[in-house]
Amino acid sequence: MSTTVLAVVSSCSESTAPEMTPQPSSDGISVIEYSYPDSLKNPLIAGAASRLGSNGVSANLLAPSDGAMSAAAGVPMYTVAAVAFAPEAAPSVNVPKICDDCVITGVPLGFTFAFYGQSFDKLTIGTNGIVGFGALDAQGNPTNMTDGCCWSRFIHLKDASNNIIALGWADWVPVTVKQIRYETRGSAPNRRFILQFTNIGENAGNGHITAQLVLYESSNEIALFTTELSTTVTKRAFTQGIENLPATEAEYAAGRDSAKFALSNDGVKFTPVSPNKPPVITAPSNISLDAGASACVASSSIPAPAFTDDAPNATISGVRSDGLDMSAAYPKGTTTVTWTATDVEGLKSSVTQTVTVADKEKPALTAPASISVRVNVAVSFASLSVGTATITSDNCHDAVVSGSRSDNAPLIAGYPLGVTTITWTALDASGNSASATQTVTVTPNVAPKLMVPANIVVGTDARACLANIASLGTPVYKDDLDGVKLVGERSDKLALDAPYPKGVTTVRWTATDADNASVEGDQLVTVNDLEAPSLEAVSNISVRQERGVPRATVSLSQPGASDNCGNVDVFGVRSDNQPLSAVFQVGVTTVTWSARDGSQNIAKVSQTVTVVGNVPPVVTPGANIVANTDRGVCVAAVNVGNASVRDDIDGWSLAGERSDRQPLNAVYPKGVTTVTWTATDYDYASASANQTVTVQDKEKPSIVAPRSLSVPNDRGLPSAVVATGSPSVEENCPLVRVDGSRSDGASLVAAYPVGVTSITWTATDASGNSASAIQTITVRDVDPPVIILPKNIKVNATSPSGAVVTYTVTASDNVGVVSLDCVPRSGSVFAIGYKDVNCVARDAAGNSASGEFGVEVLSAHEQILNLVDYIGSLNLRNGAANPLVNQLKSADRDGSGAQACKKMDDFVHMVSVKDGSLKPAESFKLVNDARRIQSVLGCAGVSAPASTRSLGLRG
Repeated sequence: MSTTVLAVVSSCSESTAPEMTPQPSSDGISVIEYSYPDSLKNPLIAGAASRLGSNGVSANLLAPSDGAMSAAAGVPMYTVAAVAFAPEAAPSVNVPKICDDCVITGVPLGFTFAFYGQSFDKLTIGTNGIVGFGALDAQGNPTNMTDGCCWSRFIHLKDASNNIIALGWADWVPVTVKQIRYETRGSAPNRRFILQFTNIGENAGNGHITAQLVLYESSNEIALFTTELSTTVTKRAFTQGIENLPATEAEYAAGRDSAKFALSNDGVKFTPVSPNKPPVITAPSNISLDAGASACVASSSIPAPAFTDDAPNATISGVRSDGLDMSAAYPKGTTTVTWTATDVEGLKSSVTQTVTVADKEKPALTAPASISVRVNVAVSFASLSVGTATITSDNCHDAVVSGSRSDNAPLIAGYPLGVTTITWTALDASGNSASATQTVTVTPNVAPKLMVPANIVVGTDARACLANIASLGTPVYKDDLDGVKLVGERSDKLALDAPYPKGVTTVRWTATDADNASVEGDQLVTVNDLEAPSLEAVSNISVRQERGVPRATVSLSQPGASDNCGNVDVFGVRSDNQPLSAVFQVGVTTVTWSARDGSQNIAKVSQTVTVVGNVPPVVTPGANIVANTDRGVCVAAVNVGNASVRDDIDGWSLAGERSDRQPLNAVYPKGVTTVTWTATDYDYASASANQTVTVQDKEKPSIVAPRSLSVPNDRGLPSAVVATGSPSVEENCPLVRVDGSRSDGASLVAAYPVGVTSITWTATDASGNSASAIQTITVRDVDPPVIILPKNIKVNATSPSGAVVTYTVTASDNVGVVSLDCVPRSGSVFAIGYKDVNCVARDAAGNSASGEFGVEVLSAHEQILNLVDYIGSLNLRNGAANPLVNQLKSADRDGSGAQACKKMDDFVHMVSVKDGSLKPAESFKLVNDARRIQSVLGCAGVSAPASTRSLGLRG
């Protein structure tokens, strides 16, 4: 959120300057309030309010459908037309502040809108019913409009407010921010900006304005929807329309330019005639460069990006964010180039391109010379000025030098004894760095150097707890000063040559120089007790277990022990990890006696304690038994015999127990039964062994198949659905499975085909024994075939013997037709007259069906009569038809003699000379029929035409 305070100086007219108070607002929107003298704000004469009904037509003006009126010369840039009153829902964003006479600048549209060929993404709202597009001056004032006070003006005239849209220009007085709201809706490229004045009253009157402005993205159309525009001030006029910046063109509906009118539920739209579109620039790729050697810039020629426009002569230019010429070298960092394409109408579009120059060159530096100083014996550091490193080169001159000590102390702190390294680093603004080192060496007084004799490790002397050391050796020392004193002192304060006790004795050697600087070194003398204690031998013990229990109580004696250093601990450990006083179990237990001295030297002897115990019996069962079930039952009677027993003590007992808890002499079921034999001796020691009795079922089940069946086929089908019944089964053991398998592989419940199908019924018991039985299902075919005959056939004879006749007869059957015979056969010669054809069809089961139809072969007489009827059907004039008919009747009266043949020849000749009365097809038929009749009459040298020689008709 930002707050802007503007100092505004503007004027409403040349003669009277309003006072303007800049107001802060939110979201970058500024409110500028104008103050006018009373001479401009005096009310006009009030009169009755001018209001309309709901027909949406002004009482003063009915706009024509083309609606366009323009003050511009030539072709206007917009057309204006009345449209249906269809405002959008009221917008939701309030202006930040409201006042009588204000402009609200910087109101965002949410998209780019073209107005009279110029592109804008913000607009300015005047509270007196106008909005405008254009730049703001340095103080934030609109450069081409005011708030519109204090009356409407002609929008086609150049004045203080141009490049505007007038919703209903007059002197309005809003009293709350909710009366002027705006909002952007929709998604690109079809967004809409809506601005609405709601129920704002007029100054000095009772009129109101409720009007909505809609700006459309892409189409750049402008719509004004007026719910109410009214006044009660007699001389008040309104203006509604649009005007360009130079006031050379304005569009408005007739009678709405600073005129007296009123509106209610009115809609008008301003549509660009041929809207100019801004140039389209192909966005160039961003460029990354490295600075030149020893330079902080990079030279590069940046080509202008490609662009297109809907008209020629558009230009493109680039402006750098650093203000330098496009050909100048680019400095380190990112420079933004804004490319702007401008068409001939001044419509512009822009894209940006970045040129990033990276500094990758390291700086160079030289460290100060290294320093070496010496300090007195009582001083532990030196205070020094170490200087600073020098940058010898840096292409961008932005490197900074820093120093870091190896001991992490500040550079100005005292330097301790020894060598301190200073790492000097030059780091430029791009993160490139270079380093150099400097050392500061502080040397103190050097104490003597001492090398003590080697440590000594020896064992105690025999049967003693100490050791005599013949010589400790001689320490070696070295110093930079004369007068070094050497002293040796034992940690037990005894003389250096006194015997050394068991353990570690430290001899501290000290060398002290003339400046009382000293050094110490320790020599260790270690005397180890390696002599083990002495332990007496012990005798082994053997006893028998106590009666009835596998154990015995034994009393043990501890052996004696001695050691060179005393403090001997004697203890015994049993191999069964029990206390020495615990009873001993049957078997051999080893007791290990140990004597351990203070140096953990150990001597050991072993003693065994043997407890002889009772031996359990040995059971040997009889051999495992395998038997078959007894006939007709699922068990077998088996004699398992008895087991044998061996034991070292008399008085044992033997018992046998079956796994099924049945008596030993009970019958044994199918499967495996285990007999466990258990022998128990007098001392309750027992042993067991198992014997198995396996009973196998080898007996097959007994199965009787259902009775075989013979049934007729289901009507019209080659099969029958049959209820087969179920077999009866007997089995000595339970769990018998019965399966049925058809010889055709189908399911038992599926329909059975005509013929014999066998079913194999199989009973299988749980042991895999099986038995089978056969059932047959016979399906008889009792349906006869169905024969299909043609209708009776009528043909013309083609010779004295008659005519060859062909026909088609078919038959079908639910199973299949094996024969189909007709007498006479198709293709036979049928004599002149009527003949019955008899047909019989048979299937494989011997079922048959028969039928008959008739064949009539027409004689020459009948054919002549038919030909006479045909001539009558041609509707020939009497002079053409009668001679032909008479000639045919004359030939018919002569019968079959030569005279009839001659008259038929004359008929053919008559047909040929009457071609003028007959069509070719008619003549052809008459001649063909006449020749066929001649063939039937037996006329010499005449045969039936090819097309009629053998005539077959199919029924």
